[in-house]
Amino acid sequence: MFQKCSVVVLPYVEASQSGVIPAAFGFRKPIISTDVGSLKEIIEHEKTGLIVPAKDAHKLADAIIRLLEDEKLRNEIGAAGYQKLNNELSWEFIKKEIFLIYQRAALRKNQKLSI
Repeated sequence: MFQKCSVVVLPYVEASQSGVIPAAFGFRKPIISTDVGSLKEIIEHEKTGLIVPAKDAHKLADAIIRLLEDEKLRNEIGAAGYQKLNNELSWEFIKKEIFLIYQRAALRKNQKLSI
């Protein structure tokens, strides 16, 4: 389905996160999503997708039409999502971030113990 579609539309009225986002990024598909939960923290408006208000059918339709009519924008947004997936959302990046968090926590604990 991802290979055949031009745009991935996530018209959620309620959600905390979605596994569809990284899948769409992996297929270089631009995303149109509503601004619910943490979706807007993963999708960067105008960069890796378009964000519209939840329950606003007119803005959702406008965003869909905009991307379907603009192949260049679709390709740019799709490429940016793919890049984000392979950088910020990659297991290598996440591993490094978690390691840094543990390092900072260990340093703080050591500082408190030495006082």
